[in-house]
Amino acid sequence: MRNKSQVISYKSQVMRRCHHQVKPKNLIFPVELILNKMRGLTKSEEWRPDPYWGKFVACGLLLVVCLLLPLVSVYANNVSVTNVSISGIDSTYPIVEFDISWDNSWRFGAYRDAAWVFVKYSVDNEAPYKHLTISSVDLGSSTGTEVTATRSSDKKGIFIHRSQDGSGSVSSQKIRIKWEKTTDNLNVSADKIEVKVFALEMVYIPEGSFYLGDSDNSETNSFFRADGSYTEGEALGPYPVTSEDAITVGTADGNLYYDADNDNSGDQLGPIPVDFPKGYQAFYIMKYEIAQKQYIDFLNSLSRSQQDARVASDISAGNTRPVDSKVFVMTNTDEPQDRNGIRCPIYFEPTEPVYFYSDLNNNDLFNEADDGEWIACNYLSVMDVAAYADWAALRPMTELEFEKACRGTKQVVDNEYAWGNSTLEAATSSLIGAGTKDETANQGNLNYSSCSPNGPYRVGIYAESSSDREDAGASFYGAMELSGNLWERPVTVGNSTGRSFTGTHGDGSLSSSGYADNSDWPGYSSGTVSGATGSGLRGGHWSSSSSYSRVSDRYYAADVLTYRGNHNGGRAVRTSP
Repeated sequence: MRNKSQVISYKSQVMRRCHHQVKPKNLIFPVELILNKMRGLTKSEEWRPDPYWGKFVACGLLLVVCLLLPLVSVYANNVSVTNVSISGIDSTYPIVEFDISWDNSWRFGAYRDAAWVFVKYSVDNEAPYKHLTISSVDLGSSTGTEVTATRSSDKKGIFIHRSQDGSGSVSSQKIRIKWEKTTDNLNVSADKIEVKVFALEMVYIPEGSFYLGDSDNSETNSFFRADGSYTEGEALGPYPVTSEDAITVGTADGNLYYDADNDNSGDQLGPIPVDFPKGYQAFYIMKYEIAQKQYIDFLNSLSRSQQDARVASDISAGNTRPVDSKVFVMTNTDEPQDRNGIRCPIYFEPTEPVYFYSDLNNNDLFNEADDGEWIACNYLSVMDVAAYADWAALRPMTELEFEKACRGTKQVVDNEYAWGNSTLEAATSSLIGAGTKDETANQGNLNYSSCSPNGPYRVGIYAESSSDREDAGASFYGAMELSGNLWERPVTVGNSTGRSFTGTHGDGSLSSSGYADNSDWPGYSSGTVSGATGSGLRGGHWSSSSSYSRVSDRYYAADVLTYRGNHNGGRAVRTSP
């Protein structure tokens, strides 16, 4: 066991690691669409076939770049952000410059991947880190792959993606963000400014029509198009979403409706208002569920009181160790549970922020190769996922967007999973390289109750260089694990609270107590997102039957679940600029 002085020094040890980088695994791109272009097919013909998916990426490692003052560190998941610098600290518009790269990127027609890049800063080690306001992006001096950088209208981040159709590696240098310092009320020089550049890999979901439900209303509580003579359990077909207009819910011919097969279906009421995001409008979705390393990066940017709200262990101010030595903070235990290895030191300062790290192998050494940093993060409550989304200037997705991200523009297929058919490969029975960035399943394409070992797996685990969409468990657009692994926590249409969601984005900052504070988000009450009403569960998880992982299954679509369960995870989205 390490002594207190050893533990306290760990953060400084990490900060002294310079240019520590892990080469990411290959990431996804739509091979079939590129082949269509080569074959000379028309745009409409290109749009309709199922895209086959080539190579995928695994969740990458925290990168740290250490400089003289001002201090700049770099945080990334599936993309590499390097050579960060900051200049003009005393000017009105300081410049943050960085290079960005990732392998096997793609853009073809309406399909593309992207990186959502945002910046946090701290003055004289003050916590929490604050969200940097971006005045503009300058690519005039950039070199390498030609990219487009689109700033969000709220100035919270930028989407970076290929400028032209193509696939392969992206490597762009000297991307410059102009910092709107006066908006951030940073009007004095600082002896020390630390800037953290975060990059999250996203998948673009284009604007367009799609279907909700299944082919014969056989899934639990699934959506369907009413025919005017509704009877419970009637075999009715899918409902087309053709705009962001309000949707009438009811049994009259042409309306959206769903059976109440259990108490979690929802109230069968409407309408679904015009401002509720329905999936027709273009949006970006995180390619992966939140990984444990990403959640750790989030925790390590917060104040002590905010951190205390976002973990299960009691690390409240005044304590110098977690209450009852429960160092595995998401489960409030003294050893890892269900493959969650997020922990804190046994000792820490009484009021300063706690430093979190991975220790899945439980040997008291931090962030080792097999410590599970790339495993999907379970034990997340709705409030935790909302806080992460707010911090990253993203938002919750809706259950309609969930079906769009899974199915795309295709007709529904009976009993389909996110990869577009009902085929389940032989269940996973072992993991190779368990807990590492290269964790691989011996077989399978869905992590569900028949798989072993139990628990969530590395994000993107079923994707290999030879994988097609089915083998990889990939959605129509390339988002991973929308079926299985961990529950998604979308906004439901099954109650009035969910239907009042208008799709506002997080502003990059949490309440002082560590909660999201968007008033239209599920669970909002008395100024913070401190509950779960308005959310639901979709997509199944590692200990559920495979049927819960089907795209149209709504068994728990309006279930109000507030606790941090071993099967609960999540991801966030952002409406396209």
